[in-house]
Amino acid sequence: MLRVFRLKKGQARALRIVGYPIFAFSVFLASFYFSLPMDRIKERLQRELSQDSGPPLPGSGAWGIGTGMDVTIGDIGLGLLPVGASASDVTLRPRPAAGASTDSDAQKRSKATFVDSLRVRAPVLALLFGDRVLGVDVQALGGTVTADGGLISDGAILKAELDKLTLARAPILAQFVPLPVLGVLSGTADIKVPIRRAEKETVSRRSASGPLAVALDYSKTAGLIEVHIEQGVLGDGKAKLAVPGDPFLSQGLTFPKLALGNVTGRVVFDRGRATLSDVRSQSADAEIALEGYVELRDPLPLSELRLYLRFRPSPALIKREPTMEILSNAMAAGKRSDGSLGFSVTGTMATPRSRPSREPPDGVSIRSGSLGAVSKDASPPIQPTAAPPIAAPAPQVAAPPSFVLPSAPAPAAPSPPASAEPGPSDPPTNYPSNQRGF
Repeated sequence: MLRVFRLKKGQARALRIVGYPIFAFSVFLASFYFSLPMDRIKERLQRELSQDSGPPLPGSGAWGIGTGMDVTIGDIGLGLLPVGASASDVTLRPRPAAGASTDSDAQKRSKATFVDSLRVRAPVLALLFGDRVLGVDVQALGGTVTADGGLISDGAILKAELDKLTLARAPILAQFVPLPVLGVLSGTADIKVPIRRAEKETVSRRSASGPLAVALDYSKTAGLIEVHIEQGVLGDGKAKLAVPGDPFLSQGLTFPKLALGNVTGRVVFDRGRATLSDVRSQSADAEIALEGYVELRDPLPLSELRLYLRFRPSPALIKREPTMEILSNAMAAGKRSDGSLGFSVTGTMATPRSRPSREPPDGVSIRSGSLGAVSKDASPPIQPTAAPPIAAPAPQVAAPPSFVLPSAPAPAAPSPPASAEPGPSDPPTNYPSNQRGF
């Protein structure tokens, strides 16, 4: 039997007060969602992301989110709980650099990078309090990336976590690394950059190019980045490594496939300096250590590099790959006493310069010691090579009574001549040297 529930007068009134606004808001959201021209939004988003990176031209109406690559999006959508947007089947294809040869190794390796899904979260409460922050969840390269960041009341923040990204599926790295890099990347990042506060300067300002901007003080950046690459590999035996300035290697030399093992490292941000710590790897093929720091500047591409790379190939690698012996002979200017090759990296992030060098750049000190000989049994997760322990001096055991006070008074010495007898206030002079002061 169907029972009919009857509301009391007060309950019905409360239901009308609450229910009508909720129903109206729901109808508004549904109408707004289905009336959006999603195809046109997708086209505009693709066009903006495909622009060159950097601030947009004044009056162009661009959003300033260009990646410098050709971007295509399969599908986009909007979300209500949580509020945000999503995209799937995103393709990023690097464009050839201006004046670059189309048949160069870097261009051949510049294939498309695919993103399975991307979701942008907008925390409503944070936005209501004036913070301009967003969360991003990405599934790509066989792993995931979770990041939260943006502008808060006292600066810019970024917290990110990378989990098992397969570098072999990221050909976009060819734009930044001269050789193919393989491995599985994981890591975390937690960085904060405060707002630059001048006298009576407002916290934010409206830029002429459109979007709201703030002046960040990179000299007070603080934070930490930790990176771990499992079973890293450098080179594929086909790509060429060009060494500018060398008459023989300037045209490029085929670099062998080099196993790096597990690569670990940390970047510590403190007072505007990003210092590399424990960036090392060790395998049966080679041992590598990278030290130094980056002085952060505004804009970031002008940050100054002070890095020193040491590379020590194993005898087995040199015997297996004649190319390594050629490289070692060509880099004689960087041959160190421990058998490793040193490379000094200076310049800026936009225009780095590298040259063989036995000594690190000014201001960089080698803290991880000499590179030891590598072998097939080398442990992949290498730790900084500690300085060799200083052997404690062997205890000097001497026969008594040299270091042991006698238990009985020693027999009196013969009386010296009267002229040599010390006065009552003079210190005795006939003690053995090892007992002086007892």
